[in-house]
Amino acid sequence: MRVTERMMSDNMVQYLNDNRERLARLQEQIGSNKQFLRPSDNPAAAAASLTLHSSIEINNGFLDSAHTTSDWMAATDGSIQQMGDIGLRSKNLVLDGASDSNGPDQRKVIGTELDGILRQAIDIANTSHNDNYIFAGFKTTTKPFQGVDTNNDGLYDVVDYQGDSGTIIRTLAPGQNIPVNVNGNASFSDFFNALIAARDAMNSNNTAAIQSTIGTLKTALDKVTEAGVMNGARQNEVSQLIDRTNSTQLELKSLLSQKEDINLAEAITNLSQQENVYQSVLQVSKRALSVLSLFDVLG
Repeated sequence: MRVTERMMSDNMVQYLNDNRERLARLQEQIGSNKQFLRPSDNPAAAAASLTLHSSIEINNGFLDSAHTTSDWMAATDGSIQQMGDIGLRSKNLVLDGASDSNGPDQRKVIGTELDGILRQAIDIANTSHNDNYIFAGFKTTTKPFQGVDTNNDGLYDVVDYQGDSGTIIRTLAPGQNIPVNVNGNASFSDFFNALIAARDAMNSNNTAAIQSTIGTLKTALDKVTEAGVMNGARQNEVSQLIDRTNSTQLELKSLLSQKEDINLAEAITNLSQQENVYQSVLQVSKRALSVLSLFDVLG
């Protein structure tokens, strides 16, 4: 086959363009710190990268939900601890009131303090987190507990529960569903009733009724304690899930970096080599084009 000057010059132009494209691609990689900018650059790596991105986004969703759940449970834990503290105070008051050393006046003072504890307990049971009542079941926008004065004497005779018994479930990992809330009615209503009974027994100086409320109050406070233990166990589970998910995220991001990110030192070396190649091809191309122009002149 006869090789003409025109063919040589055309080839040189093609080589020059090819080297310029390789040079531009290396510059793009270093500028973006990515091995590829378009799926067509590396279809297999792009597909793997897309899968990893999807997994990371899914895990981010699980992490957001887990942190939200953890915050809710922390608010629940704080409220139950407060309820336990005032419960201990109320138990000591009732034991003190049961003593024969107290008369009607002293017991009325104790009854007044127990009434204050009742109101404080209702406030605690109506705790909200991010504008949602944490002890109301599914009815998170409804204040769950309402004291009712049935005989208009300024004292609550009944504490009504306005929430429901719904259990809020959140998925914090594939196949991992965690109950978020504590049943307020089951946990606190007996405590309210025991406080009302103890207060009324103190106010009426009914020693037999006072003795009876000691056991009733203890049983009610056991339910508060059980709610705290259950919530604490769930908190530990959520904390462990957060740790595992964070660990998985680090692994996924490491894999993604291997698929996408360049080895900067290697890329700079390749760029330097490609620049040298490009300059060499450029010099050769100039000579080839000059020869072609001379022949064109000589015609």
